[in-house]
Amino acid sequence: MDEISPRSLLLNGTWFNDESLPERILRINKGSHTEKDVLLQKVFFFLEQWLNDDPCITLQTSGSTGAPKQIRIKKEFMLNSAIMTGNYFGLRQGMNALLCLSPDFIAGKMMVLRSMVFKLNLITSSTESNPIKNLEVDIDFAAMVPLQVAMTLQKNPDKLDRIKTLIIGGGPLSISLEESLQSKSAKCWHTYGMTETVSHIALRPINGIDRSSWFAPLPGVIVSLDKRGCLTVNAPLISEDVVITNDLAKLNGQKFQITGRIDEVIVSAGLKLHPGKIEKKT
Repeated sequence: MDEISPRSLLLNGTWFNDESLPERILRINKGSHTEKDVLLQKVFFFLEQWLNDDPCITLQTSGSTGAPKQIRIKKEFMLNSAIMTGNYFGLRQGMNALLCLSPDFIAGKMMVLRSMVFKLNLITSSTESNPIKNLEVDIDFAAMVPLQVAMTLQKNPDKLDRIKTLIIGGGPLSISLEESLQSKSAKCWHTYGMTETVSHIALRPINGIDRSSWFAPLPGVIVSLDKRGCLTVNAPLISEDVVITNDLAKLNGQKFQITGRIDEVIVSAGLKLHPGKIEKKT
């Protein structure tokens, strides 16, 4: 891995590597501790983790495959995931990427790593609910959670037009939110993934002529259903084991839809009610 592992990052227009990192960490720790400063601190903390000799990084899961817990993820798998996503979206040197998700969690970590691998200029904003209200540059690639997208549409809808490709993950999307994105020029994608799969393993286009309600796995990822009807993920490049989720799903070939959670199913008058599907309709 050492031969291909990226060891530098273009951050807000300035290059950093394992030689310049210690001084920069010291400077940012003495900063004003604004929201942007805190986000930068977390970026540099991740860089410390990435550049050390440990072949793994410890991550906190959110409970997609069971009770939340800490797991060890190989840096090799994180690198493979970054390459899969970057190749899919055609990321290349000189593009601007936006970081508005905390590197405390896998989504933020992977945005930093994708920028390192493809030599993107990573621009930091904040992790607040309306993270691009002050955005003044065009962004080629960004990731947000649904709340951030909803608040941006409410407060600064014009800012979304500065983003070329936007991936949205971390939860279901309401029908109303999807409809609000139909008029935006940003190409928007809903992602499916979790910490155990090192960020997303499948995507579905939310707007444009390719809009779909079905997730399609990335190349090299195979999905199936177990006897409970829950999604399983076989992706040797990002996990040594088949990942067995608690997400109920239906398949259409290799495409899939998430219908709910097996640990949240409500039985009423003989009917199985899935809160996830009900929530999406509200």
